[in-house]
Amino acid sequence: MAAKEKARWQAGRNNTCAQDSSAAAAASRTSLRNAINGKCRECSHDPAAPGTWREQVAQCAVIRCALWPVRPAPSGGPFATPPRDPATVTPAWLGKPHGWAFAGHPSHMASPPEGAAGGAA
Repeated sequence: MAAKEKARWQAGRNNTCAQDSSAAAAASRTSLRNAINGKCRECSHDPAAPGTWREQVAQCAVIRCALWPVRPAPSGGPFATPPRDPATVTPAWLGKPHGWAFAGHPSHMASPPEGAAGGAA
């Protein structure tokens, strides 16, 4: 009887260790893309501001940031192809308020929504 209990205990212990080690391994396997996305989202995203986090990050104006050329952008819409080379960024791009990242159809808007973050007061 003691041998069976010991075998069960050992089997349970092995399963727990295997689960713990696989969880630790998964946590340590953060991809470079996920790390960049996470940092950019942490830095630029304002949940109270209009637009998705990718739209807001695509509008980032911190061109001195090492991640700026590889920052995430939405897959479609007016912010899908943000500038990537700091030398080609225009003052007009840098002057756009985050309110232009209005979720929906910002390309159809003549101006940012009233009260939008960074818009005219």
